[in-house]
Amino acid sequence: MSGRDLLTDERRLFEDLCAGAYLAAGFRNVRKNKGAPGIDGVTIAEFE
Repeated sequence: MSGRDLLTDERRLFEDLCAGAYLAAGFRNVRKNKGAPGIDGVTIAEFE
């Protein structure tokens, strides 16, 4: 695998992870688990 292929694969992985379906599922899980604010202090209610 060339370095260019690796870069392309990393971008593809990042794009897949940022897909709306994955982000929505992740947020539902955080909300269901009553997740705490992160370092930025944004609560679930503020994020919604």
